[in-house]
Amino acid sequence: MAAASGVMFFSSPTIARAGYVNGFSTRLGGVSPEPFSTLNLGNSSAGPQDAPEHITENISRFQSALGVPRHQLAAVNQVHGADVAIADTGSGWRAEPSGAQGDSMGACCADAIIVKTPELLASMRTADCVPILIASRDGRLAAAVHAGWRGLVAGIIGRCVAEMTAISGGGELIAAVGPCIGVNRYEVGPEVALAFEKAGLRAAVQDGDKPHIDLALAAQIELVHWGVGEIDSSPLCTFDRPEWFYSHRRDHGATGRMLSVIGLPL
Repeated sequence: MAAASGVMFFSSPTIARAGYVNGFSTRLGGVSPEPFSTLNLGNSSAGPQDAPEHITENISRFQSALGVPRHQLAAVNQVHGADVAIADTGSGWRAEPSGAQGDSMGACCADAIIVKTPELLASMRTADCVPILIASRDGRLAAAVHAGWRGLVAGIIGRCVAEMTAISGGGELIAAVGPCIGVNRYEVGPEVALAFEKAGLRAAVQDGDKPHIDLALAAQIELVHWGVGEIDSSPLCTFDRPEWFYSHRRDHGATGRMLSVIGLPL
């Protein structure tokens, strides 16, 4: 964990060695009151809402802690699907850095964002789902991915990797899987377990009286399958660490959002 001016976050050493700014935020170091205390970086589309000015200030603090206070935050309307957006300085849908509506911000619906210019930070908001950062080893291309169970089954990781490979001409990709809900806390119905099996993700299903899904493992399986060479993966469970993370399941929806970001080397 790294800290700057009270803002606490995690970063991927593999992605950092390639020159990229990157960070997985925690809930520490912001200005939001309960139940969002304190570094809330987005609102959900339902449930309690934090004040926009709190989120704006928290985003500013997080970017300053990362050392990129003037970068534009590229964000989309996350819908638990498998669409990939490409952000550049001419993108009409691109969200402003102060976009305070969280998952409802942006005019584009997608669950992965690819950036190709150093002025932008690809970003995704989570509160149990898997945040994934992907980058080309040569420093030319980066992406942020939001992978809930629906997105994993729909193939969001494969679609993002395929798009990045097409853009880069086949260069080596590296990745980081950030904190998410752990397998022991992620009980699902039999229909979800069956969907994972049909998607070729049987290894991520933990059988028992009621099935559980290992979202982080499923993400790693997909990344390896699609040829990503080096992967960092966090062992931390968002549900089990309320002092560090928001958790939609633990807090029954009355919670904030973490932000995962990546930007090209300057």
